[in-house]
Amino acid sequence: MVQHDRRTYKIPGFALDSTGKRQSEQLGDNVFRVLQSKAGSAGIHPTLRAYLESLPAHIRHSLAHQSIIDAGDEAKTLVEQLADYGKAMEHKGTTPLHIHKTTDLITKAAVACGFTKLADVTPAKLRGYLAKRREPRARHDDHGDLLKDAAGKAIMRPGISARRHNATLTAWGGFFRWCIRERRAFENPIVNVGRLNERLDRRHVRRALEPAELRTLLDTTAKGPDLGGMSGTDRALIYLSAMETGLRLTELKTLTRDCFDLDEGVLTVKAMNSKHRKTDTLLLRPQLVEAQRPQLATKAPAALVFDMPNRHTVLRAFYADLRAAGIAQVDESDKVVDFHALRHSFITALVQSGAAVKEAQELARHSTPLLTYGRYAHVTLNDTMRALNRMPDYSAPAAESKKTGTNDATPLPMMPTPQNTGVYSGHNLGPFETNRDKPKDRTENNQSAKKPMDTGLLPMSIGDAGGGSRTHTSLRTLDFESSASASSATPAMGFLYQISMAEESEWGLG
Repeated sequence: MVQHDRRTYKIPGFALDSTGKRQSEQLGDNVFRVLQSKAGSAGIHPTLRAYLESLPAHIRHSLAHQSIIDAGDEAKTLVEQLADYGKAMEHKGTTPLHIHKTTDLITKAAVACGFTKLADVTPAKLRGYLAKRREPRARHDDHGDLLKDAAGKAIMRPGISARRHNATLTAWGGFFRWCIRERRAFENPIVNVGRLNERLDRRHVRRALEPAELRTLLDTTAKGPDLGGMSGTDRALIYLSAMETGLRLTELKTLTRDCFDLDEGVLTVKAMNSKHRKTDTLLLRPQLVEAQRPQLATKAPAALVFDMPNRHTVLRAFYADLRAAGIAQVDESDKVVDFHALRHSFITALVQSGAAVKEAQELARHSTPLLTYGRYAHVTLNDTMRALNRMPDYSAPAAESKKTGTNDATPLPMMPTPQNTGVYSGHNLGPFETNRDKPKDRTENNQSAKKPMDTGLLPMSIGDAGGGSRTHTSLRTLDFESSASASSATPAMGFLYQISMAEESEWGLG
């Protein structure tokens, strides 16, 4: 019997022997602590929660019946807590695929570590589980027999990557943050489990396909047989849409007829189908608009544009089309070509065409340009050589350079400084100018600041310090022409890559 806040609670105890009496006294003390925690709107401490979860079922039932504990939360197993977490993510709008991956990472770790309750989770056990998963393991066949090489040694498979390690910690961290918000946990017990540097252990490095490879892939696929219930023409149109828009496979699969406005040349990706859960409006190139017209002509507004089977079937068909086009899935430098490599190819073409940083970021639909340029834009030796060739020739005499005016036709770009941009670029540009260092009359400085910056690369116009705008040259893109008009030997699909001679030389394809 426990009294709290002028109320008496009757709780079944343990046996009447000396051990049972001590257990009953401990039960009364802990129940009183639970009531105090709930009265103060505080979460139940993990130690106390572990004690409640270890009680016999009939005692927990009595505590829940008297509202001392929540029968729906306090006494749930970890599997039941995960099911509630999945429902919470679903109500928030998380995709089913992300929910499945997150709960799967947590479940595998919980089973391996023997976690059955929230109180069982400890950083030492999870750290040991991840360390063991990073170790190489022997491979076995379908019958469980050890696979060996020609020399009789066991064939080993590498452990999980650093990215997989961090993904597991991310999944657990999100789960415990939700438990804390729901007052199902007092703290995150794995917050001190260290993350790994993913740059030191990259296993799946994609590459961008060259324009000639993309053109060959489209041509070969259009002439190919039906695969996975999709005709070659339909698959080629799917690949072209990914090349021209950078849409992911999951986004392409959810496009409906009403997402397209062919008269305006606009494609809308709904927020519920976009990865970042925002509505995206994309401009379509004329070639893609004409290629989509026959596909959309007979579709109802709510009908799916592409009749794709499940994800794995589409990927198997894509790899078969790669082999038919003579494109290696893994090249000599272990770089991979998969469906997402089409998005890499789209962003790389944007950057190589001369797009400004903000333009490339917006078209890639990234939250930061670091992701656009750091992961998706691939620079080749031809790109770096082209940039070096645009530098002035310093070996020519100064007098000769002034006479001919050829050596310095493209001057070095002026480095932005804190005075003319208001943003520190990260280089050693000297100390910032403070307000007390500014002269009262800055007429001459303002006049010089209003002059256009001559970078030799992209014409700019910089406004005054009071919020002027910066404009860049328009985006240069590849020249895509209709294959039907280019050659009668090519299939009448209207969306094969045709690149001019000047651009082939620029891309290093000549």
